[in-house]
Amino acid sequence: MSQRGAAKRLVNALHAYAQRTNQTQFDLQTLRSVAAQMNIKLKREKKISKMRSPSVDVFQVMDFEGLVSSLNEQGFLLKKGAKLYQLQTV
Repeated sequence: MSQRGAAKRLVNALHAYAQRTNQTQFDLQTLRSVAAQMNIKLKREKKISKMRSPSVDVFQVMDFEGLVSSLNEQGFLLKKGAKLYQLQTV
């Protein structure tokens, strides 16, 4: 799956997390934690790929902070400060 697919999965996971915790602001570490729960992993190589295992799909993105920055530029996340973001689509 592409970076776009990983972004969509992350936004959906953040929606669920925000509803569970009544929290719309996330630091970068929390974003990484939610992404890890959705099996979105940072890949060190230059290409984006999808690895398959028998029961779980693992989506690898090249640059996690780039993914978060892209969500900021698209209006899903609003950068509130150093490594602090607010989910805009709740």
